[in-house]
Amino acid sequence: TIDLPEVDLSDALTGLGGRVKSPAASGPAPPLEDVFGQMRARADRESQLQNAQAQYAAAIDHANHGRLNQAIAAFESAAKVPLMRFQAGTRLGRLHVARGDLAKGVEWLERASQAPPTTPDDGYAVQYELADALERVGESTRALAVLMELSAEAGAYRDVPARIERLSKVQTGG
Repeated sequence: TIDLPEVDLSDALTGLGGRVKSPAASGPAPPLEDVFGQMRARADRESQLQNAQAQYAAAIDHANHGRLNQAIAAFESAAKVPLMRFQAGTRLGRLHVARGDLAKGVEWLERASQAPPTTPDDGYAVQYELADALERVGESTRALAVLMELSAEAGAYRDVPARIERLSKVQTGG
């Protein structure tokens, strides 16, 4: 028989999410099927994200060429993936508001506002647009709540203090 040196694969496996550690450091390694399950799950997530990004790009193209129904369908498809929900939901909300469908606009802006924004300023803009759409559909109480949350996060963003004051007066009847 030939004596082969023992090989430690922990360095090679650390790219699998940092969960595989040296047996000496944390006990026995997870079963191999768990490691492969993690790899498959990561590949599935990456594939879903790539598909959503492709749908988002197609939606932008459709919107730019006036194919709004196709744009809406592609944005909705992209929004199903959590990492694309903010971007696609924002575009959907704005598209519906621009088309005069304020109820759908509110629905999508609200979904977008609940997802992590690409930047804080983008998040503030969506909250502001949501409050505006809510006010336009007659939901001044909800609009006021969104504006107060926005004020707490962003301070004196745009005309938020004045809108809060005006909507507060509407709520109190004065």
